[in-house]
Amino acid sequence: MVGKRKLSLACVSGLLVLMLAACSQPLPDLQQLRLSDLFRSQQPLAAAPPPGQAPATPAPATADGEPAAESELEVSGEPAEEGPAVYFVSPADGTEVSSPFVVEMGATGVEVVPAGEMREGTGHMHILVDEEFVPPGEVILATETMIHFGQGQMSAELSLEPGEHVLRLQFADGAHIALEGEEYRDEIRVVVTDAGHAHAAVEEGPAVYFVSPADGTEVSSPFVVEMGATGVEVVPAGEMREGTGHMHILVDEEFVPPGEVILATETMIHFGQGQMSAELSLEPGEHVLRLQFADGAHIALEGEEYRDEIRVIVVR
Repeated sequence: MVGKRKLSLACVSGLLVLMLAACSQPLPDLQQLRLSDLFRSQQPLAAAPPPGQAPATPAPATADGEPAAESELEVSGEPAEEGPAVYFVSPADGTEVSSPFVVEMGATGVEVVPAGEMREGTGHMHILVDEEFVPPGEVILATETMIHFGQGQMSAELSLEPGEHVLRLQFADGAHIALEGEEYRDEIRVVVTDAGHAHAAVEEGPAVYFVSPADGTEVSSPFVVEMGATGVEVVPAGEMREGTGHMHILVDEEFVPPGEVILATETMIHFGQGQMSAELSLEPGEHVLRLQFADGAHIALEGEEYRDEIRVIVVR
């Protein structure tokens, strides 16, 4: 009985010592202590890294001190969404061309519609020949050098005097009001050689030739080819009068010998309706286009004047 009483007194004495030690520690300011601090104090300490290994970098915290969510730490690797843009497809900047020549326009992020439609994100093209851009918010007037494409056209044939010219493409809304932003305009320079192809300078005698593109031009596929002729009459196939015939374009094919029939294949294209222009779709790279004139029975005529040749470089 005496032993039990001594043990109880020892326990009580021990508890008093612990309570006095606790009272000697300063108490935290409960008004400034946040709930998150209480929980954080209960978290186990991170284990020390093995010798020679750098300690782990703690995750970034948000403004309130909490670790950032995993989705907030990831950086998107996807490119920004493509915005609106209008541009010249062909000819390329600095190209030499023969007049007349074809201009192709392109657009992304906008809808090309006829003039008069006033929906957001829509409009139509204008080409300014040797004219400055119209300030945003002003009307693009219709003149000989400020050409409107109010039907929503994306290509046009231009006839310009020999020399260097600046072509400016400008997008406007349905009321022809120029839109603000560099994305709604583009600019190229072209050098117009002597009017027409070199063959066109021949006043006497027959000749067939490419009008455009010029030899060595870079083009985007599909592109338009324009043909010309002097001293002969271009008529549909089947007509067998002297001095008449029709065109053929040979793509990466040799000329057909005179007196032989020009066959119709994918690379030997007949224009039996008397056509003088065509749209070609070719793979990227350099191609040789050969123009050959034949009579109504598709028989190749004799003479250099009945043929022409150019090289084009398809860039896309």
